[in-house]
Amino acid sequence: MVIVNCAQACSPPGAIVSADWLSRNSSNIQIVEVAPVIDSFMNQSDQIHAAKSDKRMMVDFGGHIENSVLLDFSIARVERVIQGKKVNYLIPSQSDFQKIIRSSGIDADKPIILVASGSNHSDMFETLRILWQFKVYGEDNISILDGGLTGWLAEGRVTTFTNIHKKNGNWAVKKFRRELIASSEEVAIASAQGKTQLVDARTRSHYSGQTKSELIREHGHILNAINIDAEFMVRADNGALYFLSREELETKFAEKGIHTQAPSINYCNIGTDAASTWCVLH
Repeated sequence: MVIVNCAQACSPPGAIVSADWLSRNSSNIQIVEVAPVIDSFMNQSDQIHAAKSDKRMMVDFGGHIENSVLLDFSIARVERVIQGKKVNYLIPSQSDFQKIIRSSGIDADKPIILVASGSNHSDMFETLRILWQFKVYGEDNISILDGGLTGWLAEGRVTTFTNIHKKNGNWAVKKFRRELIASSEEVAIASAQGKTQLVDARTRSHYSGQTKSELIREHGHILNAINIDAEFMVRADNGALYFLSREELETKFAEKGIHTQAPSINYCNIGTDAASTWCVLH
């Protein structure tokens, strides 16, 4: 007789999982849908047949994968005081992040699969930002669903619209990985010495200084930073966003002069695109 350890057998096969894997293992994992509001979590989805095709395309999506919980992205970034100045959109403190995750009903010692809407870059990158924050606080048993909820529905799977039975979870910070957060001093050294790659994950126009976010005071980029727009990392298929293959990603990084095995510091305007590029590099 062979006894299988279910917790071990049901661990995600990697940082990215497919809808098929999620469907087969849904009873042994935690499905966490990342969204800013509860409305889409409870609404019906709507599909139409694409012209001259058997495929169905999403015109609006909603509901949630059965037994999933909702993690409100809007409360997972906070204002903190850094060197006497208030700074928005930062990672919460250890204690605050743990409270947020527990209040979403997420438990410890069970694989976590994050699910974005999958229909636009912003939602995809917000979910990767959450993945990075989990990593900062020691969580490694975590992956993201390729294609997100849009891909799930486009493959003919369904969502449910039942009320949420909210409970507090018992997830806990395992450790604080200080090495995953760079200080301004470390960025200045990297810029001056060039021993650590500086990766600017913003759009080309922000990098070049032609335009800038209203949240940023100055135009342009940090000296000696290499620009690679975070949006290059995914491709659209039937309305859903999927990650490029490892080989395709390595090629694109190499074309930009970014060495995937070398130390790097990633940055953007408010951390989301930078965290996404970090996730892909790692």
